[in-house]
Amino acid sequence: MKTFPFIVLLIFSLILSGCTEPKILERVGLITAVGYDDAKDGNGKIKGTAAILQVDPDALQNVDIMTDEGYTSKGIVNLENLRSSRKIRSGQLRVALFSDRLAKKGLINFADSLTRDPSISEIVYMCIAEPTSADILNHQYENIPDIGEYLFRLLDQNIKNEEIPSPTIHEFMKGHYAAGFDPVAPILKRKGESVKINGIALMKNDRMVGKLNTKEGYYIKLINGRYNGGNMEFLLPKGSLDPILPKKEKRGIPVAIDTLQSSSKINVINAKEKRFNVSLKIRARLLEIRVPVNLDDPKNMVFVQKVIQNKIKKQADNVIKYALSKEADPFGFGETYRSSVRNSNLTRDQWHKEVPGIKVNVDVDFQLLRTGVID
Repeated sequence: MKTFPFIVLLIFSLILSGCTEPKILERVGLITAVGYDDAKDGNGKIKGTAAILQVDPDALQNVDIMTDEGYTSKGIVNLENLRSSRKIRSGQLRVALFSDRLAKKGLINFADSLTRDPSISEIVYMCIAEPTSADILNHQYENIPDIGEYLFRLLDQNIKNEEIPSPTIHEFMKGHYAAGFDPVAPILKRKGESVKINGIALMKNDRMVGKLNTKEGYYIKLINGRYNGGNMEFLLPKGSLDPILPKKEKRGIPVAIDTLQSSSKINVINAKEKRFNVSLKIRARLLEIRVPVNLDDPKNMVFVQKVIQNKIKKQADNVIKYALSKEADPFGFGETYRSSVRNSNLTRDQWHKEVPGIKVNVDVDFQLLRTGVID
């Protein structure tokens, strides 16, 4: 019975602590998205823009957008605190945006600062903004009450649906410090009253050196062997299906496929000459083809498969050549080389010098498992 008063006291303490939590939250501003741009005066400062969520049912506006200039990201947060009635916290940060101009200079200092903050999760998405992050965060959207939450949902659903590579801080840092692998990041751009994913940024270490469109970005995931689904649309070359069509086509033929299953394997063919072979195995469903082709005929099905296979090979070749010409290796050829060649002692700087000269052959094994809509 002596423990009874202690138990009662403990219960009341838990109840009271639960009651005080809303009051604490009402005094806090939670950063959900942050963006960084060059300051206009060119004195070395950066401009930071933050979307700050207010947990207050009586507030006229649930999200505040604050902008300040400083020499560091932490200094900008301090400046925002000086003119905020709520203590600003970064624990709910979900998206970090960087202007393409900053990205071309290098992002490692920003990424390092974010990873050093124990309140910030390693799964924060890092993105490039065109032309500036302020343009995306400052706009008063008609149907987007919380731009931070909107950007997170936009990225998250496209990552889960295998439309774009995942761009978390953890993955960015891992790619940056790997000897033979470079990170990538999605590019966001405001278009009217919405924000769209406008491409994939190629990085050399931490600097943006090139850009792929979202369709080309498909091949990064495919070659990395991490592609388990998603749709792909492309134009088959003019005349490529004429042998199995009732009349000749005067334009490219739109085709959409749904990847059901894929695998990728990268092998070093000749270590001295830096020659690699990429083997892609793809099993897909034909969702749509905009010509009247009889796919009940097995010969026609085989013919269509071959044309699509050649198209995938050509596009994969082009994406690889473009990335390597920028001295970027988002496919991990360097990691394959390092793990395959004994005593290679590969370093990041050494590999980036080698990247433009490596040779890659792509083999594609493509098969249609079933068909969908034919127009």
